[in-house]
Amino acid sequence: MSRSFIDINIASCSTSYYSPSEDEITICAGSVWGDFGIFIAAHEYGHAFHKEALWGDAGGGCPSPHFLDTESNLQCAFSEGFGDYFGAAVRPDLGSYLYRAYMENDNGFPGCVQRQSSSPYTCIGGTSHEGSLIESAYAAFLYDLTDTPGEARDSIAAPGAYVRDLVRSCQVRYAALWRRANGPDEIAYCAENSINPGTFFTRRGFFPSLYSESAAESGGWTGSRVHTNWTWNMYEKP
Repeated sequence: MSRSFIDINIASCSTSYYSPSEDEITICAGSVWGDFGIFIAAHEYGHAFHKEALWGDAGGGCPSPHFLDTESNLQCAFSEGFGDYFGAAVRPDLGSYLYRAYMENDNGFPGCVQRQSSSPYTCIGGTSHEGSLIESAYAAFLYDLTDTPGEARDSIAAPGAYVRDLVRSCQVRYAALWRRANGPDEIAYCAENSINPGTFFTRRGFFPSLYSESAAESGGWTGSRVHTNWTWNMYEKP
């Protein structure tokens, strides 16, 4: 992985971000303190890790602003959800701080369909149960694959390398075309080792015919446990 630099922007910065073209992270001055700053820095480094170490981030296309608990699109939830997962998972010093507990408990689901584009960002679209479009719901799915199992629907405790290799290697085929996964739905198929959407994952309007991945399953992995994990975190949690 090429080196990523932390740029503390104290002039005109409202949102911290990672620039793939420059391989540079910009952290806004107001986001450098305390646990919040730790999470933001780790989240943005997660984007750099996704891009540089996992052979490219096939997501993106996020609305501005976007929110942990609000619908965006499959590609945005895929990209930002990995950053959320990474930010919570790689910093054990955060303890039970909001953003770590947020992923562990899937506090962003049920979410919001749409929010106002300016402060106070009130939810104006009603409640959303479409977790494949909600970044923190996807993050919660990934988090439950690698955290210590402690919930009835969380019985997998794989190492972080499992999620790393899953995201890096997951591919899907539509018609005769293979491509890298670019949504939570496609990662779920690779994790479960089955194209098994049931009544969920309808936003594309179609499903892949095949999947391919090379992550080593461990930590109590079974396909049925993965299925329980993603349906709970992205669709069923009350």
